[in-house]
Formats: sequence, structure tokens, C-alpha cells
Amino acid sequence: MLDQARGFAARDGLLDRARYVKGDFTQLADSIEDTDITVLDKVVCCYENLDDLVLKSIGKTTGLLALTHPQENLLNEILFKGHKALARLLKWDFHPFWHDWSAMKEMVCRQGFALRYERSTILWHALVFERIR
Repeated sequence: MLDQARGFAARDGLLDRARYVKGDFTQLADSIEDTDITVLDKVVCCYENLDDLVLKSIGKTTGLLALTHPQENLLNEILFKGHKALARLLKWDFHPFWHDWSAMKEMVCRQGFALRYERSTILWHALVFERIR
């Protein structure tokens, strides 16, 4: 993914304005400078401590925060919970997390952001917040 992101930045003449860091953001946040735009694309459902991830992301974001989470519907809930049960049964290291997405949205707004965009597909829900100045 990092190679693809670098390719997009190079194509658009933005390579000198971007920095790529591989690792657990919550552990590296103190060493990462603030950013105009933060994108958490299909990340929040892969991280157990949602509050820590989102709050640290908010703390580094000066402009827009975009994120996607699984659409709240029966199909997704069954898929996620089924994957989690299978992961436990087969002792996989990774499994997704079904968080309280409404509480996450409220938390972002309480931290000084306003919801500017919201759209859904059958599988994913996209949100874009802007820091209130």
C-alpha cells in the first residue's frame, strides 16, 4: 500500500509533500507531525482500541479527517462476527472488531470536528469531518 501511495503522490507531483510511516500509529503518534488530512480507510475495524486510534488521529489532524467503517447492517454484522468466531476457533492472530460506530462519530464531533460528508455502500460507510476553526 505504501508503494502505491508513493506512486500516486509521484504521479500528482506531491511526493515532496508526503511522508510515509509504517507501523502502529498509536505507538508512533508522538513522532509524527500534524497533518492537514488524515485518512483511516478500512482501519478502524481492524484495531481493538478504537478510542486511542481515533483520538490520536484527531490530535494530529488540522483539517480533514476521513474514515470508513463497516456499514451497519445484518449482513456485515454476521460477516464480522463470523470471521471473529472463526479466528478464535482457528487461533488466528488477526480478527476484525465491531465497534459502536455511532459513538465513534459522536466522539469525533465532540473533539471539534463537524461532519461534512457521509455516504454508504452495502459494505462500507464513509465519513469526512472538518476541524471547526
